[in-house]
Amino acid sequence: MVWQKPGSTGNSDMLRVMNPTGMYPNGYVRFTNKHGQPIGLDGKPGSKAATHIPMNPDGTYPLPVGW
Repeated sequence: MVWQKPGSTGNSDMLRVMNPTGMYPNGYVRFTNKHGQPIGLDGKPGSKAATHIPMNPDGTYPLPVGW
């Protein structure tokens, strides 16, 4: 599933909720900033590992700083 701030274009201001995988058995989420860059929990662009945020078993997930 993808949610995006109204009026945003491309990959900016977006949240993607991804299905479970072998590495993320509960699924994971990715947030992008206004520049379309994936961000980590610190709110800054980061590596693939830092920007794939694991979901909790109950389907919740932490939010990046400033989100």
